[in-house]
Amino acid sequence: MGPWLLDGVWEFKHADSTTWMPAEVPGDVMTDLIRNGKLDDPYHGTNERKSQWVESADWVYRHVFKTPLKTLSKTHESRCIIELVFNGLDTYSTVILNGDTLLQTNNAHRTWIASVSDHLKEQNVLEVHFHSPVKMGQEQLDASPWFIPVSNEQRPQGEQTSSVSRKAMYQYGWDWGPRLTSAGIWQDVFLRVTDDIQSMRLNLQGLTPEQASYEVEVEVEGPAHDIAWDLTGPNGDRVVFDITSTSVGTWNLHIPNPKLWWPNGMGEQPLYTLEARSEMQSVTKRFGIRTITWNRDKDALGRRFECVVNGQPIFARGANMVPPDFFPVRARDQTARLIDDAIAANMNMLRIWGGAIYGEDAFYDLCDERGLLVWQDFMFACCMVPEDSAYVANVKAEAFEQVQRIRHHPSLALWCGNNESEKAWETWGWQETYGLSPTDSASVHQAYLRIFDEVLPLAVAEESDAFYWASSPMTDPLENRPGKLSGDEHAWRVWFDTLDFDHYSDHLGRFASEYGLQSLPDRKTLEAAGIHAFDDEALQFRQRSAMEWLQPGLDGWGMMRIYARRYTADPAQEAGQLNALDRWIYLTQLTQAEGLREAIERHRFSRGRTAGSLYWQLDDVWPAVSWSTVDFDGRWKLAHYAVQHANAPRRVLFDRMDPDSLRLLFDNSGPHTTEGRLQLTSVDLHGTQQRTDSISMACKPFEAIEWNAGALSDWAPDPTTHLLVWIWTSDDDTVLDQGIQRLAKPSEIAWPKAQIEIAVNGSEITVRSDAFTYGVQIRTEHAGHLSDNGFTLLPGQSRVLHFDGESPGKVEATCLADFQ
Repeated sequence: MGPWLLDGVWEFKHADSTTWMPAEVPGDVMTDLIRNGKLDDPYHGTNERKSQWVESADWVYRHVFKTPLKTLSKTHESRCIIELVFNGLDTYSTVILNGDTLLQTNNAHRTWIASVSDHLKEQNVLEVHFHSPVKMGQEQLDASPWFIPVSNEQRPQGEQTSSVSRKAMYQYGWDWGPRLTSAGIWQDVFLRVTDDIQSMRLNLQGLTPEQASYEVEVEVEGPAHDIAWDLTGPNGDRVVFDITSTSVGTWNLHIPNPKLWWPNGMGEQPLYTLEARSEMQSVTKRFGIRTITWNRDKDALGRRFECVVNGQPIFARGANMVPPDFFPVRARDQTARLIDDAIAANMNMLRIWGGAIYGEDAFYDLCDERGLLVWQDFMFACCMVPEDSAYVANVKAEAFEQVQRIRHHPSLALWCGNNESEKAWETWGWQETYGLSPTDSASVHQAYLRIFDEVLPLAVAEESDAFYWASSPMTDPLENRPGKLSGDEHAWRVWFDTLDFDHYSDHLGRFASEYGLQSLPDRKTLEAAGIHAFDDEALQFRQRSAMEWLQPGLDGWGMMRIYARRYTADPAQEAGQLNALDRWIYLTQLTQAEGLREAIERHRFSRGRTAGSLYWQLDDVWPAVSWSTVDFDGRWKLAHYAVQHANAPRRVLFDRMDPDSLRLLFDNSGPHTTEGRLQLTSVDLHGTQQRTDSISMACKPFEAIEWNAGALSDWAPDPTTHLLVWIWTSDDDTVLDQGIQRLAKPSEIAWPKAQIEIAVNGSEITVRSDAFTYGVQIRTEHAGHLSDNGFTLLPGQSRVLHFDGESPGKVEATCLADFQ
C-alpha cells in the first residue's frame, strides 16, 4: 500500500510575510523566488551579490492534503503506523502537521521520518519552517570552544559556518562556484504505511563470484512475512535461483552461472532485478555481480593503489564531478547528459567529490548501466569537524543511511572519508591561522579522528563490502618505509606551483585523484549569463582562484596566462582576428587540452607507477571560469576532446621520460585480443617524410606492450621541427588509433601560417589545410558536439568531422599559428 507522494499544490513565504506564493516541491527557496519574480537569476551578470540576502532569512512551506480513506481505515483496523517521510530537507527545519511539531531537522544528507498515525485528519495542513542556515550554523559555531578550520568559505574567522552544518559545502562558495546558501525541500515527500515491505537492501559482503554460482545477502525492512520472490536477468528473462531465510528479515539468494559486471570498455554490464512481493506491495532492487578490491601490495616503488575488478587490475580513467547545476533540483535533469559526456570521453570512473551531495538513485543506476565506477566521498571537504556528541550522532546516522542505500550498486568502487582535510591539517598551517593552542589542536585532531577513523569506517565495514579510504589525498597507512610512494595524490603542483606538465610523471602517490587547469567556457555560454567582453565585471568577478603565496595579486587569470604563454601563446597579447574574449577562450582551452592530454598519457605510460587518473573537473555548477572540460551549458571545451582520445581503450602512447630512446606503448585495455600493424613516420613542418618504420603487434586482453623504435635523435634531430605521425590498424584495416606526436611544447614550434578550407555537407564538416596546422578549433553556429576538435592537420590533409546536431550552421576555424 502506498507510498503516497505529497506532490500536489505547495506554497511558500518569507517567515515575516503574510503573502503566500506558489512553490515547487522538490525544490529550493531561490528557484521558487526566481519563478515568482522575486529574485533575479543569480547566474546572470553579478546577480549573485544581490541574492545572498536569502541565506539570512527564514522561510515557510505549506501543503494541504487529504488522507486517503483506505489508509486510515487500514491503520485503525491493524494498528499499524503511518509515516511521513522527507527524503531531503535542506537543512535546519521544523516540521509541523496540523499544529503539532513532528521533527526538528539539521542534516540535508539524511532522510527524516515521523510517525503521523495520531496526527492525521481527513484534511491536513503540513508546514515546514526553514531556519536561516547561516544563523543556525553560527549558533553551532559559537558553542564550539575553538574555531573549526575550513577553507574556501570566504568569510572571517568565527563566521565560517560550513564546517558545522551538514549541508552541501559548495553552497557556501568555492573557487569555481558562487555562494548561494539557500534552503528547501529538495527531495520527495510522501506517506507510507509500515504494515508492508518498506524497502529491500542487497549486501554483497564477503561474497565472491565464481564460475558456477554467486550468493547475495538480502535484507527486507517491514513487517511483511509471506514474501514471494522473482529474479530476472539482463535480458528481462527469468533466472533460476534459490533463496532461503537465514534470520528474521534476512535471506540468502543463490544464483547459478552468473554473468559478471565489468567497467566501461572491459566487458558488458549485465544487471539482475530481484522482486519481493507481499499481499499489498512489490519492491524491486537491481544489482550486478562483480568483485572489487584495491591492491595495496608492496613493490619496488612503495605500495600500489590499484582498483581490481573481478580479479583484473584496471587503470582508472575519469574525472571528479560536481552537481551539473548549483541547485540540486535542477541538477537531476542533467544527470543523463553528464553520464553521456563521461562515456563519450572513454571514462570508467567518476569521483563524487566530498563538498557536494551524495548522488541520487538515478545517478548510480546510470553508472551501473554504463559501466562507470564510482569513487564516493562522504560529504566533507577541506574542513575539520565539531567534537560534540550530537554532531557525531548526526554524522553516524547519515553515514549508515547512505552506505545502506548505495551498497548494492556494482558501480560503487570505494568510500572515501573526506576531501583534503587530512592534507590541510598536516600542511596548510591551520593551527597557526586559527590560533589553536597545542591543547586545542589536539582536541580538534581527536574530533577529526573520531569521525574519519571510527564512525565512517564502522558504517562501511558493518553495512557493505566496500573499501574505505580515510581521506584524499593520503599516503597509505600500511607504508612506513621512508621515501616510498603510496596512496593517492592531488597533483596540484601543476597550476598552484607553476610546474611544467612533466610533473605528471613524477608526482607523489600511486593514483592521481585530482589535477587540472583552468579555462574559459564557450562564448555562447558566457553570453547567456550576460557576459560579452573579457573586461565585463560579470566575468572578472567569477575568477575565484587566488595564489597569494606565490605572488601578491596572482589569481587564476595570471596563472592561465603563465601556462598559456609557456605552452601555446599569450592570451593578453593582441594577435590574430579574435577579440580579447575569444582569444582567452581559445588559448586557455587549448592549453588546458594539452595539459590534461599529457597528464593522462603520462599516467597510462608510467609502468605501474600510477594506477588511475581522475582530473578536476568534469562539469560546472554555473557559467564559470573553472577547471571543467564540459561547461555549464553542456558545451565541450577542447580539453574534453583531448581527454576522449587520451582515454581511448586502445592507444599508442609515447614515453616522455626517456630523452634518448623513442619508446612506444601499445595499450589494449579491452577484453579482446587486438592484432594489427603500426606505421610510424617522422615528418618536418613542411610535411616531408624523414623516416618511417612499421611493426606488427598482437595485444592480448588487458595487455600493454612496449616497443623501442630506436634512438630518438634518428627520428627527430630537432624536436622543434620534426613530428611523429602514426596509425595503428587492425588486420582488416580498421583504424585502432592514430595521431601526431609533438616532441616539443607547441609554443616552441614555429607553426607555418595556414589557409584552412571548410566544406559543410549536412552533418559532415570537411576541414583541409595547406600547411601543418596545430590546434585547429572548429566553431559552429548551432549547438552540438563534433567527432573531434582541437586537432592537428598535415599539409593537404582533409579531415571529415561529424556533427551530432541537425545542422552546424556557420562554421569557422582557428589555429595556434594565428597567435604566433
